[in-house]
Amino acid sequence: MTIIEIIYLVIIAFLSLVFILIFLFFLIKRKSNKNLTKNSLIFDKKTFCDEIFKVVKYCSLQKIGAIITFEKNDDLTKKIPSPSDNGVIINAPLNSDLLITIFYPGTRLHDGAAIIRKNKIYMVNVMFNNKINGKNKLSFSSLGSRHRAAVAISEISDSVTLVVSEQTGKISIFKNGLMKSVTINKFINVFSSYIE
Repeated sequence: MTIIEIIYLVIIAFLSLVFILIFLFFLIKRKSNKNLTKNSLIFDKKTFCDEIFKVVKYCSLQKIGAIITFEKNDDLTKKIPSPSDNGVIINAPLNSDLLITIFYPGTRLHDGAAIIRKNKIYMVNVMFNNKINGKNKLSFSSLGSRHRAAVAISEISDSVTLVVSEQTGKISIFKNGLMKSVTINKFINVFSSYIE
């Protein structure tokens, strides 16, 4: 083997190594970008609860009415009347300031519910059917429209719904057709147990 052949083999080996390193660099970078994008959309449970707590606390103290429904396994778009013209799909990242703005009185989207799908504000201004089934009719008949809507959607789905009363600022959580009143001080503990 001549010196030129050895140099030629070394150059080919070097270029092959450089090509492999460049390929691995782009492969790793692409995978990390995918993970970054994927993880940037996923909150841990504490952060999720903290964002919701900010909304509920603000609305409660300011007596701003709010109804927020958290979708679990049941697709709520199949549980609402006239899904094609009921509500507005915004599919925005969960953000307490955005939710507070949505529920602020006088804004175009403040009436109706916000549907949270995973960690996104999927729909707002959703009008649930507020027809309550037989077993709950009498016990919830004196409640306002947000509370009746929360009972109704919780009877026909596995969702969890929060309601803040605009008259009293009281906070209620609805699941399986049942209502639980909760104070601000106990909200995060109670809420986190409901969304598991």
